[in-house]
Order: sequence, then C-alpha cells, then structure tokens
Amino acid sequence: MPNKTSLLIGVFFIAVTGFCQSPSALIPWSDFIIPLPQEISVGETVRVAPGQVRFETASNASPMVTQSVAALQELYQAKCGASPTGTDFIIQIGRLASDGSVNGKIVEGAKRLKTVPHSDQAYLICPNGSNGLVVAAWDDRGVFYGVQTLSQLLTAKLMPGEIIVPLASITDWPDFDERGVWNVDYKYPGIIPWMAAYKLNFTHISVEIILKKEAPAECPRLPMDLIREAKNLYAFKMNPHCTHYDFWFLRGTNTIYPEIVGQGDSARHPLGIKTPKIEHFRKARCPCATHPKFQELVTDWVRSAAAQGVLEISLWLSEFAPQQCACKNCLRDGPRQWELETKVSIAAIQTVQKEYPDLIGHIFFTLSTTEKEEQDSAACLALIPTRGVKVEKAYGRNKAFDAYAAAGNWVANYGLTISAANLRERIRDYHSNHYSAVYAIGAANQIQSDQVLQALAEWTWNVNGRDKHAFNKAYATRRNIPNPDQFAEWEEIIRPLTATQGHLHNTPHGTTSVIMPLLWDETLTAMAAHQPLPPYFPKPAALTNCLSECERAMVSATAAGEPYLIERTMFLKIYFQAIQQLAVLHAMVIQAPGGKPDHAEFTRGVKALLDLLNSSLVHLDQEAILRQIDPKIYSSRYKQFITETGQRLANIGADSAASPAVSGK
Repeated sequence: MPNKTSLLIGVFFIAVTGFCQSPSALIPWSDFIIPLPQEISVGETVRVAPGQVRFETASNASPMVTQSVAALQELYQAKCGASPTGTDFIIQIGRLASDGSVNGKIVEGAKRLKTVPHSDQAYLICPNGSNGLVVAAWDDRGVFYGVQTLSQLLTAKLMPGEIIVPLASITDWPDFDERGVWNVDYKYPGIIPWMAAYKLNFTHISVEIILKKEAPAECPRLPMDLIREAKNLYAFKMNPHCTHYDFWFLRGTNTIYPEIVGQGDSARHPLGIKTPKIEHFRKARCPCATHPKFQELVTDWVRSAAAQGVLEISLWLSEFAPQQCACKNCLRDGPRQWELETKVSIAAIQTVQKEYPDLIGHIFFTLSTTEKEEQDSAACLALIPTRGVKVEKAYGRNKAFDAYAAAGNWVANYGLTISAANLRERIRDYHSNHYSAVYAIGAANQIQSDQVLQALAEWTWNVNGRDKHAFNKAYATRRNIPNPDQFAEWEEIIRPLTATQGHLHNTPHGTTSVIMPLLWDETLTAMAAHQPLPPYFPKPAALTNCLSECERAMVSATAAGEPYLIERTMFLKIYFQAIQQLAVLHAMVIQAPGGKPDHAEFTRGVKALLDLLNSSLVHLDQEAILRQIDPKIYSSRYKQFITETGQRLANIGADSAASPAVSGK
C-alpha cells in the first residue's frame, strides 16, 4: 500500500536523513510545472513503488487522450524503469460525463470548470481518496492539457525505486484562447508535441501563391498530414497563410498579371523607398485591389487551400503603409487601399465558404498608430462580418483594434518579440486590452529557443502567475541547474543585455539575405565616406554600463553552476568590446588629417577588432556545444558577418595607404 505523509513532514524527513532522497524532494511542487496553473494546492504526498501506479482511461477515449497518456507512460517508464501497471495508486483520466463524473465517479469542481475562461481548454486534477488522482475536463483539449501537467508532477520526484506523488488539487485554464509563435521552424523534429506539452497551441505556415497565365491560382500542396496530426493529437493549430499581397511579385505577378500590380509611385513598399538596395522591398508593390483579376486570384487561392482540407486560412494584406494604387478606380473614393484589400479578402472567404461552410478565414493587418492608419483600421474593421472571419493584427496595437477587441470581438496579435526583456509586460498588456490570442516572433526551435518558448507559454497561459525571477527559477529547476536562484539572478541581468546586443546586431526587416547588421553597415559606410557615426550608435557610457553588467552577470553565471551561462556572458561582453573598438576605428579615420589615418595604427586597430569578433565567435560556438546545438547552424551567419566586416575594413585600410590589405581571417 502507498505510504501517505504530509508535505511538511515529508520535507522534514528528507532534510534530517542526510539527503537520502533526491534533492528535488526539497523543491516546491509548483517549481516543477510550466506554465504555472491558475489554482494549485498540495496537501499531502504519497510514496509508492513506481510499478504500483496505473493510468486508467475510458475505452472510448479519443486519439488525443490515448496518445497523451501513452506518451506519459513511455516517459514514466524511461525515468524509473518500471511500467505503470500496478494497483496501489490509480490515476483516472478522461472527459467528464454530462453529470460531471469520470468513470462513474462525480468529480468535485466539475460544474465550476464550465464557467472559467476558455473552458474548452480547462481541466482539473484532484485527489481520489488517498490512493489516486483524477484528471478531468469537459473537452479533449482540456484532458490533454491536464495530462501535460500530470506528467510534470509525476516525473518531478520519480526515481527507480520510488515515486513521490502529490495529492494535488488543480483547477486550470488559459488566459488567452490561442498562444503561439510565428516564423518558427515548424518542420523541426518534435517541435509541435514539444510546444503542445507546454500548452502552446498555434503556429502558422507561410504559403506562396502559384500563378499561371489563363489558369486558376493555386495554393501549393499543404502538409495536411502534419496539420491534422497537430490538431487531432496535440490540440495545436497550424494555419496556412497566403503571403502579403505586395510580395506576389516573387511569384511572377509583374510578368504574368501586370494588370493587378499597383500603379504609380504611391504603390511602392515604403521600405523599398527607404532601402532600395534590398530587392525584396524595392520590387514590392501593393495590388490594384479594384481589378477583377485580383479578386479572382485571391478567391482561387482560398478555394485551393480549402479543397485540400484545411479548416482555417489567413490572408495577409500588403505589409506596410503608406501604399496606394494610383489608378482611377482605386482612388475613386479617396485613398483607401486597406479597405479595398479587406473587401477583396472578405469576398474571397465568403465565396469559398459557400462550398466549404466549415472554413474560417483570417485577415492579417499591419496598420500602425498614425492618425491615418487608425482611421483606415476602423474602416476595415467595420467591414468584418460577425461570423466566419477573424482578425489578426501585427506589429503592435492601435486604438481601433483595441476598441474592436474590447467590444468582445476575437483578435489575435502578432506583436510579441520572444526574446524581449519586457515579454511578460507586453503579454499582460495585450490581455488587459482584451486580445484573444498572442503570437511571438523570434523563436527557432525547441533546442535553440527552449527557455523563451517556455516563458511565452508561462505568461500566455497565466498572465498573473509567476514574476520573471520565479519563472526563471522554475525553468532552472526543471533543467536540473545546480543553483536555480543564481540562474534567475543571471537571467534578470542578461536578458536586457541580450536585447541590447540583438538591437545592435539587427539586420533589415523582412529579409535574411543581408548578413551585415544595420549599425555595422552604416558605421562602416560612414567610415569609408568620412562621415559621423550613425545617430543611434551607442554612447560610450552606455557601452561601459553594458560591460559592467556583464561583470555582474558573470558572478551569477559562475554561482549557478551551468557552464553555458559563462559562455553566453563572455560572448556578450566581448561583443560590446568590439562595438567600442569599432568606434575607435571610426574616430581614427574621422580625426586623421584628410581622413587618412596612420596605416600601421589603423591596421593594428582592425586586427584588434577582428580578434575580438573571432573571440566572441569561439564563445558562441562553445555555448552551442554545451547546449547540444550544432555550432554550424547556431553561428554560421555570425561567421559570415565577421568575414564581411574584415573585407570592408580591408577596403577602407587600402584607401589610407598603399599597403598590404587587412585580412579578416
């Protein structure tokens, strides 16, 4: 029979017996759960041989439930070596019957579960006497999430000879309907079940449009097996979207259907005007949204996607304002490009819904906070039907979308950057403004981005749960980092530094073809032209502060006992030193008579900069190795950046004197 003991007595017993049990037994149960449940209490614990636990599910349980329990059994057996087939401690898992029961037993709290937010994803876990637990929900998605929490609880203090099971009482639900990421590598092995295990439930699939002359437009073949598996087994949405209308030139509109390309200079993508060297933007133009052929092509794409079996799609309007087709039809009632594109998108969705009535269409807006764009936003939102079409907003909020969400309408916002130092605050802001879903950009996969993905999962599920320190402590606990408190201290220092480095190393928006970060590019260009530093180049005092913070972070990194923290800290420290050295080189050129610095001194300065960058690369690679990430994937772009920096400095150096070129190697 199981040995029942109170949580307080159990901790005391472990503490006074020379740590004869796993040190994890001393850690609060909540530190093993991400995301933190809305309501959790643990009164007593039960000790039992691992083989004496058993999971019971209904014979007619859905594939989602049976798969999640099978995965739990597999993990359980891998950790302790015993199959959970015993009789001493029974865990019943299933959907609630209409009377609030599971396997004939009425579950306390079942009725309340119907009243919590997003109740179709809510679940509860409660003791079943002193020798069992119940995991229950009204919907399979809730059962799935309950099993994920159960898995974290059971494996927290599971050892080959014994498992300590908390008799936990949990009532839990998400604060957002949808929680997820965009532009993530959804094909990375295992990423969908991994994200689902942390109760994330959304990503998108970027899809082009296939254009052929005198033939219907097509949606390329979708990974429907993966989409269905994600939905049916992991409660996870993978919605395909049609690329921004102003980027259809990449699929040949300029030559195949020139009549739908926006007319006049006003149709140009604003970043194409600002950064004409980048072809991706220079060729982009908004569509002529009043041309019948454009309506036909959008409708063709939606129909082609629906015919493949997808249930939700998204149409992405032209990316940035101001853009406006200058033809007479588009300007008939004044500049209203976004209204016209919205009307086309709604008409396409509603036309196809007559053939596929279960289809839900989304429309993706990027309009910002200027007075004109907020007016355009309100006009577009007034067109959205009450059923069958949902709204998506990227790049932050504006008053019109806030008002639309506050009125009870479903709105998703793509405005999060997953590595942002203020991620928690941004999520809480979207929740307080009544957005239904939030998605973040910037994650790669569950290996490179595990911590930030878990942070996203934590706060999009429970916006009023842990603060940053408590979350980072829980993350470190689950990773078995020796000193979780010191890890949390390190993370609080390093996150703003990482954000600063990311800002300094940022490349132009929307393209991966450019290796050179904007700051470095503009500084090297200024150096070659004998011009001042870019106005946003960091001030000396700011860089000195960054280096001081790196020293402070190093103390916590060392105390935390996790080697990769030291490598990350060293990378940031040396990167900021490289920025300082870049400013030194710029000053050499600007202050030298005629812009011709002493060649030997300049060469030494360049070598110092490249040595710093190559040293930072060593730490970046070592961090990747310690985190079991392929360094070639992790730092390949950074290596290219160093090479390109060396080449450009060599050219600048060659201009100062007829001497051997500076090498970037």
